[in-house]
Amino acid sequence: VTDEGIRLIARNDGADAWALAAQWSLSGVSVVACSDTRVVAASGPRLYLVAVGERALTLLAEVCMEEEVACLDLGPGGDKALLGVGLWNDISLRVLRLPDLKSLHTEKLCGEIIPRSLLICVLEGVCYLLCALGDGSMFYFTVDQETGILSNKKKVTLGTQPTVLRSFRSLSTTNIFACSDRPTVIFSSNHKLVFSNVNLKEVTHMCSLNAQAYPDSLALATVNTVTIGTIDEIQKLHIRTVHLGESPRRIAYQEASQVLCSACIYEYRICWNPTP
Repeated sequence: VTDEGIRLIARNDGADAWALAAQWSLSGVSVVACSDTRVVAASGPRLYLVAVGERALTLLAEVCMEEEVACLDLGPGGDKALLGVGLWNDISLRVLRLPDLKSLHTEKLCGEIIPRSLLICVLEGVCYLLCALGDGSMFYFTVDQETGILSNKKKVTLGTQPTVLRSFRSLSTTNIFACSDRPTVIFSSNHKLVFSNVNLKEVTHMCSLNAQAYPDSLALATVNTVTIGTIDEIQKLHIRTVHLGESPRRIAYQEASQVLCSACIYEYRICWNPTP
């Protein structure tokens, strides 16, 4: 996919060479989302749904949104998948349904920061829609896959720069990589999203590698380098109880010394027996 349209490349019969099999032209393509057999391309406020067939590209539907499209993503579901769309000027999200791109739900994000990346995925059987903004913050919702309605709206800060969301598989589990100035791996534990920092300073883009030489690996791009690596086993939350013998009221953490300080209140019981 380029800014001038979609090209399908295939092997020639009985040959090792690759050749152009089909082409669908559209000027000004700015954002795109793909599945195995579908491509959704945005040009300005217009969305185009294109089917990828056997050496053929076929336009299935198109729709004009109220504002220019900033980001989009196709969820699971094949020919009837949900399509998430983030818009520029009104700072909102739309949920549409394939194959006719029917609008199902509108969600206003409020504020002035434009959505920059969007991802729909299923973690531990729960469908989520995540939307990263230009200031490093991110909204996430649970999605009803039948109605497209978003609920349980929550917000978290991942970094200070625009964030790019990408899904990947690790140890047969789907996880999410947030590319930003503070890279983060997002995974589900007991049906709740958990955010784990990565030991890299900044990642601009990420993609999974499907190669025999690099099993279960990721390619991570920074400003001037490309790193190939693996994600360690996803961190688990360890809880330990410390008995203070007093009532804690405030907790502070010093990163340099990795020390926690707790301000507590201790109750003294004074027994007074007046002398008759």
